[in-house]
Formats: sequence, C-alpha cells, structure tokens
Amino acid sequence: MREAIEYRNPFEVFPYSSRKSPGLDLDHTIPFTPRQARGTLAEPVEASGSTSPDNLGPLTRKAHRAKTHGGYRLEQPLPGHFLWQTPLGFRYLVTPSRTLELGRPDPVGLTSPGVERH
Repeated sequence: MREAIEYRNPFEVFPYSSRKSPGLDLDHTIPFTPRQARGTLAEPVEASGSTSPDNLGPLTRKAHRAKTHGGYRLEQPLPGHFLWQTPLGFRYLVTPSRTLELGRPDPVGLTSPGVERH
C-alpha cells in the first residue's frame, strides 16, 4: 500500500511542499480510531478512518501536528487529492502534480450578503 500511495502522491500533500514522499509518515485524513475506543463492536468500520489508500497521504510529522493540533482542516474528496483549510480560512487543493489556491477569506463585512457599505 505504501508504494501505491508514494507513486500516486510523489510529494508531501501539504500545500506547496516539495518534500518527496518516500520516508514520510502515511497520515490518516480521517483519524483512525480503534474499534475498542468507538464504544460498540457493532459500529461500522467506516465510522473511523480506515487504513486504505483513499484515506492516507504522505505528511511530515510537523504537517501532521499542524493538521491535528494547529487548527488546519483536511478532506480527501478523491483519492490523492487533498483539500486543506488553514486556521485563517485560506483554502488549497493539493493534487499529485500541484497546489491550487482556491480562495482567500473575504474580509468581514466587505462582501457579506446583506451588509451595506457606506
């Protein structure tokens, strides 16, 4: 599985990273939770982050800590495509070949619907 993920994503999946993926941790996009910690044995495996290519991506430990404890949000809408949101609301799509900036947050009150400018 590691080789398939490194082939799919040859670089770290953090925005604008140029670190090569071999040797990096394979990070769960949706955190893995052992069945015992989820409360019941009847709860489906999908309720936690599965260890599968569509839920893994190469990250450094620093990027992993930013995701887990630093307020970054991460989704993997398609296997190998990572949608990041920074704590300030900037959004990036990281694909196997590049990082795309999807948008910056609007300043409060300047472009919000229903707010008049004077």
